[in-house]
Amino acid sequence: MRIFSDIWFRLRAAMGKDRMDKELVEELTFHLEMETRALIHQGMDPAEARRQANIAMGGVERYREKAREARGVQGLENLVQDIRFGVRSLKKAPLFTGVALFVLTLGIGASTAIFSVVDGVLFKPLPFPRAELIVQVFSTEPGDPRGPFSGADFLDIESQAGVFEDLAGYELKNVNLVQEV
Repeated sequence: MRIFSDIWFRLRAAMGKDRMDKELVEELTFHLEMETRALIHQGMDPAEARRQANIAMGGVERYREKAREARGVQGLENLVQDIRFGVRSLKKAPLFTGVALFVLTLGIGASTAIFSVVDGVLFKPLPFPRAELIVQVFSTEPGDPRGPFSGADFLDIESQAGVFEDLAGYELKNVNLVQEV
């Protein structure tokens, strides 16, 4: 159950930071006043008693910082401050902000488009039933372990291969496209 109380405390600290700071300052002020009264009761001058009480406690601000660190939300508070600073900086330079947003938009759009193509080509399965059974067959010749078949060889394999349900062939050709003027 300790974990739930820790989570509850951190949520309360993150959401009610000002209220918790106010409560802490009130408590520290109370202890400072009690110490000051005790020193005055011992016969010390009120101004000197206040100074000695501050020295004895080590300063209120030090305890406030320690309490903020103990809440465990310092990183979140720093993140919020950094975001505010960034927004203020971007507001001061609207041209830079516009260019940066344009470049980010262009980069994100290009990355998304490229990933969509790569995903469709490389990661998605082939649009055939039982696509995991599709194989590619090559001719093996000395010096070319993945050589092409001739048309006649393909027809011989097709007529004799009983292990394949179906066969298909393709031919790769290099061509130059030229536009005549």
